[in-house]
Amino acid sequence: MNNLKAKSIDHVNMKVKNLIQSVDFYKNLFGFEIKQEENPNKIDVPSKIIGNDAIKLCMYEVPNMFLKEELLISSLTLKILIR
Repeated sequence: MNNLKAKSIDHVNMKVKNLIQSVDFYKNLFGFEIKQEENPNKIDVPSKIIGNDAIKLCMYEVPNMFLKEELLISSLTLKILIR
């Protein structure tokens, strides 16, 4: 079997209660920038893609979510180096 090596995190899809606050939080914490104002895959909810060259956070606003009852990260995509 080949050894798989994770090279980087391509993107993380996540639900957030407040899109503006979440974008500001991750921009200030990691220095991310807005890559795309609206995610074309989620037309019916406010969304943004932020990040840098190595990682993207795809955030979708769900204002009525309950943090303990909702899955916040819906998917994680890794870039894999196969040797």
